[in-house]
Amino acid sequence: MALILPTDPNLRGQRSQIVRDFYRAFDLSWMERQIRDLDRLPPQPLGEGRHFRSYRVISGKSLDLALNVAKRSFGEGQSATRRLWCQAIRQLQSLSHPLLPPIEVIPLQDDGIAYVMPYCEQEVPMASLRQEAFRTWLAEWERELEGLGLWMDDYWQLRLCRGHPFVIDFSELKPLPSRKWGAP
Repeated sequence: MALILPTDPNLRGQRSQIVRDFYRAFDLSWMERQIRDLDRLPPQPLGEGRHFRSYRVISGKSLDLALNVAKRSFGEGQSATRRLWCQAIRQLQSLSHPLLPPIEVIPLQDDGIAYVMPYCEQEVPMASLRQEAFRTWLAEWERELEGLGLWMDDYWQLRLCRGHPFVIDFSELKPLPSRKWGAP
Protein backbone atom coordinates (compact mmCIF):
# COMPACT_ATOMS: atom_id res chain seq x y z
CA MET A 1 0.00 0.00 0.00
CA ALA A 2 1.39 3.40 -0.98
CA LEU A 3 2.05 6.03 1.62
CA ILE A 4 -0.20 9.06 1.34
CA LEU A 5 1.93 12.19 1.65
CA PRO A 6 0.93 15.68 2.83
CA THR A 7 1.00 16.89 -0.77
CA ASP A 8 -1.53 14.25 -1.89
CA PRO A 9 -4.85 15.91 -2.88
CA ASN A 10 -6.76 12.87 -1.56
CA LEU A 11 -5.32 13.23 1.95
CA ARG A 12 -8.33 14.71 3.75
CA GLY A 13 -10.70 12.35 1.97
CA GLN A 14 -8.62 9.32 2.98
CA ARG A 15 -8.67 10.37 6.65
CA SER A 16 -12.43 11.02 6.46
CA GLN A 17 -13.02 7.50 5.14
CA ILE A 18 -10.90 5.96 7.91
CA VAL A 19 -12.84 7.99 10.51
CA ARG A 20 -16.16 6.74 9.10
CA ASP A 21 -14.91 3.14 9.08
CA PHE A 22 -13.58 3.50 12.63
CA TYR A 23 -16.98 4.55 13.95
CA ARG A 24 -18.65 1.70 12.06
CA ALA A 25 -16.30 -0.73 13.81
CA PHE A 26 -16.27 0.93 17.26
CA ASP A 27 -18.93 -0.28 19.67
CA LEU A 28 -18.40 0.77 23.28
CA SER A 29 -20.15 -2.19 24.93
CA TRP A 30 -18.32 -4.66 22.65
CA MET A 31 -14.97 -2.96 23.46
CA GLU A 32 -15.73 -3.13 27.19
CA ARG A 33 -16.30 -6.91 26.82
CA GLN A 34 -13.00 -7.20 24.96
CA ILE A 35 -11.25 -5.42 27.84
CA ARG A 36 -12.88 -7.70 30.44
CA ASP A 37 -11.77 -10.73 28.40
CA LEU A 38 -8.15 -9.55 28.61
CA ASP A 39 -8.15 -10.65 32.25
CA ARG A 40 -9.31 -14.19 31.42
CA LEU A 41 -7.33 -15.03 28.32
CA PRO A 42 -5.01 -12.18 27.45
CA PRO A 43 -3.76 -12.17 23.88
CA GLN A 44 -0.15 -11.34 23.17
CA PRO A 45 0.16 -7.54 23.17
CA LEU A 46 1.16 -5.85 19.91
CA GLY A 47 3.40 -3.62 21.94
CA GLU A 48 4.08 -2.53 25.44
CA GLY A 49 5.41 0.76 26.68
CA ARG A 50 5.96 2.29 30.05
CA HIS A 51 2.29 3.22 30.49
CA PHE A 52 0.15 1.14 28.07
CA ARG A 53 -0.20 -2.29 26.49
CA SER A 54 -1.59 -2.38 22.96
CA TYR A 55 -3.70 -5.12 21.41
CA ARG A 56 -5.15 -5.68 17.96
CA VAL A 57 -8.89 -6.25 18.07
CA ILE A 58 -10.38 -7.94 15.02
CA SER A 59 -13.68 -6.16 14.57
CA GLY A 60 -15.01 -8.24 11.70
CA LYS A 61 -16.26 -4.96 10.26
CA SER A 62 -14.70 -2.32 8.09
CA LEU A 63 -11.55 -1.76 10.17
CA ASP A 64 -9.56 -3.58 12.84
CA LEU A 65 -8.94 -1.61 16.02
CA ALA A 66 -6.02 -1.02 18.36
CA LEU A 67 -6.94 -1.25 22.04
CA ASN A 68 -4.47 0.52 24.35
CA VAL A 69 -4.93 -0.33 28.02
CA ALA A 70 -3.17 1.65 30.74
CA LYS A 71 -1.00 -0.26 33.17
CA ARG A 72 -1.82 0.25 36.82
CA SER A 73 1.39 2.24 37.18
CA PHE A 74 0.13 4.98 34.82
CA GLY A 75 -0.71 7.85 37.14
CA GLU A 76 -0.82 5.45 40.07
CA GLY A 77 -2.23 7.18 43.12
CA GLN A 78 -2.93 10.25 40.99
CA SER A 79 -6.51 9.95 39.79
CA ALA A 80 -6.49 13.67 38.89
CA THR A 81 -3.58 13.05 36.49
CA ARG A 82 -5.47 10.25 34.77
CA ARG A 83 -8.64 12.31 34.57
CA LEU A 84 -6.77 15.27 33.09
CA TRP A 85 -4.97 13.01 30.60
CA CYS A 86 -8.40 11.82 29.44
CA GLN A 87 -9.52 15.43 29.08
CA ALA A 88 -6.40 16.16 27.00
CA ILE A 89 -7.25 13.26 24.69
CA ARG A 90 -10.76 14.65 24.36
CA GLN A 91 -9.25 18.04 23.45
CA LEU A 92 -7.36 16.31 20.65
CA GLN A 93 -10.67 15.11 19.25
CA SER A 94 -11.46 18.74 18.38
CA LEU A 95 -8.58 18.72 15.87
CA SER A 96 -8.85 17.41 12.35
CA HIS A 97 -5.14 17.21 11.57
CA PRO A 98 -4.40 14.36 9.15
CA LEU A 99 -1.89 12.76 11.57
CA LEU A 100 -4.55 12.44 14.29
CA PRO A 101 -6.44 9.16 14.12
CA PRO A 102 -10.00 8.86 15.38
CA ILE A 103 -9.66 8.00 19.06
CA GLU A 104 -12.05 7.11 21.86
CA VAL A 105 -11.24 6.97 25.59
CA ILE A 106 -12.85 4.28 27.74
CA PRO A 107 -12.83 4.81 31.51
CA LEU A 108 -12.36 1.51 33.34
CA GLN A 109 -13.06 0.27 36.83
CA ASP A 110 -10.55 1.06 39.56
CA ASP A 111 -9.58 4.35 37.90
CA GLY A 112 -8.23 2.59 34.80
CA ILE A 113 -8.09 3.97 31.27
CA ALA A 114 -8.10 2.54 27.77
CA TYR A 115 -8.20 4.20 24.40
CA VAL A 116 -9.18 2.80 21.03
CA MET A 117 -8.07 3.87 17.58
CA PRO A 118 -7.67 2.25 14.14
CA TYR A 119 -5.16 -0.57 13.96
CA CYS A 120 -2.22 0.69 11.89
CA GLU A 121 -0.52 -2.21 10.17
CA GLN A 122 2.76 -0.80 8.85
CA GLU A 123 5.58 1.47 9.89
CA VAL A 124 6.07 4.74 8.05
CA PRO A 125 9.17 4.31 5.84
CA MET A 126 12.15 6.30 7.11
CA ALA A 127 12.65 7.81 3.65
CA SER A 128 9.19 9.37 3.91
CA LEU A 129 9.99 10.94 7.26
CA ARG A 130 12.97 12.72 5.69
CA GLN A 131 10.84 14.43 3.04
CA GLU A 132 10.35 18.15 3.51
CA ALA A 133 6.58 17.89 3.08
CA PHE A 134 6.38 15.31 5.87
CA ARG A 135 8.59 17.37 8.22
CA THR A 136 6.35 20.39 7.55
CA TRP A 137 3.32 18.27 8.40
CA LEU A 138 4.87 17.19 11.72
CA ALA A 139 5.68 20.82 12.57
CA GLU A 140 2.06 21.77 11.84
CA TRP A 141 0.91 18.94 14.14
CA GLU A 142 3.17 20.21 16.94
CA ARG A 143 1.78 23.76 16.52
CA GLU A 144 -1.79 22.46 16.79
CA LEU A 145 -0.92 20.60 19.98
CA GLU A 146 0.72 23.72 21.39
CA GLY A 147 -2.44 25.65 20.55
CA LEU A 148 -4.25 23.30 22.92
CA GLY A 149 -1.53 23.80 25.56
CA LEU A 150 -0.21 20.25 25.00
CA TRP A 151 2.95 18.52 23.82
CA MET A 152 4.27 14.98 23.50
CA ASP A 153 7.15 14.17 25.84
CA ASP A 154 8.40 11.40 23.55
CA TYR A 155 9.38 10.79 19.95
CA TRP A 156 6.59 10.51 17.39
CA GLN A 157 5.46 6.95 16.81
CA LEU A 158 3.88 6.87 13.37
CA ARG A 159 2.27 3.94 11.57
CA LEU A 160 0.16 3.50 8.47
CA CYS A 161 -3.51 2.60 8.28
CA ARG A 162 -4.42 1.86 4.66
CA GLY A 163 -1.39 3.90 3.62
CA HIS A 164 -2.40 6.89 5.76
CA PRO A 165 0.12 7.92 8.46
CA PHE A 166 -1.15 8.41 12.00
CA VAL A 167 0.41 9.13 15.39
CA ILE A 168 -0.28 5.97 17.40
CA ASP A 169 1.04 6.65 20.90
CA PHE A 170 -0.44 9.30 23.16
CA SER A 171 0.85 7.97 26.49
CA GLU A 172 3.23 10.89 27.00
CA LEU A 173 0.70 13.61 26.17
CA LYS A 174 1.32 16.39 28.67
CA PRO A 175 0.63 20.04 29.29
CA LEU A 176 3.27 22.44 28.00
CA PRO A 177 6.05 22.90 30.58
CA SER A 178 4.79 26.44 31.21
CA ARG A 179 1.44 24.99 32.30
CA LYS A 180 0.34 22.31 34.72
CA TRP A 181 -2.55 19.87 34.51
CA GLY A 182 -5.69 21.74 35.31
CA ALA A 183 -4.13 25.23 34.97
CA PRO A 184 -6.08 27.68 32.80
